[in-house]
Amino acid sequence: MAAATETFGGFLLIVGLFFRPACILLVFTMIIASLVHFAKGDGLQGASHAIEMGIVFFSLIFIGPGRYSVDKK
Repeated sequence: MAAATETFGGFLLIVGLFFRPACILLVFTMIIASLVHFAKGDGLQGASHAIEMGIVFFSLIFIGPGRYSVDKK
């Protein structure tokens, strides 16, 4: 499920189609990924990439897809 979300979500981000729902799904995936790293005992250093990407996707929810998105209104 995470692989499908990352593959199709990344494609949707590039195209700009369903941008905000894709970002929400990717934020949820990164939260789960960071929790899995913490459960394995990797600590903050092991989960840092997932946390950083979660922050990026969360920020993109508010920024929006931009001028050249497919579903531009």
